[in-house]
Amino acid sequence: VTLLQAEGYENVRLAKVASLEGVHFQKSGLTYHIFFYEDDDLQLYHLQKRKVPAARINEWNRDKKHSRAYLDSDGEAVIEADLLGDFGLTRDQVINFVKVFIQSATEFREFLTEGGRKKK
Repeated sequence: VTLLQAEGYENVRLAKVASLEGVHFQKSGLTYHIFFYEDDDLQLYHLQKRKVPAARINEWNRDKKHSRAYLDSDGEAVIEADLLGDFGLTRDQVINFVKVFIQSATEFREFLTEGGRKKK
């Protein structure tokens, strides 16, 4: 929590979604979740509250790296990324992971909004 607050993220708080414990935070009005797993891995999650065709999600997954997208049980677009913590994580690794994910989520939102194909 303090790490994300120190980096200027907003509305940072502990949260539990289903059985996963993590931290809820916002950046530029958008909401993100970071989940902590027993094996020390981290997962970032962002829900785009819009329904899109599966073909658009497949196009994103085919052409992009650093994240994956899927349709949740309500048919809404989700983007996620994982950071493996098998050998420990440094402060800088976590900060950079969050920054790269937010950039990827921003590109994902633009990709879905524009409806056009984005280059790698």
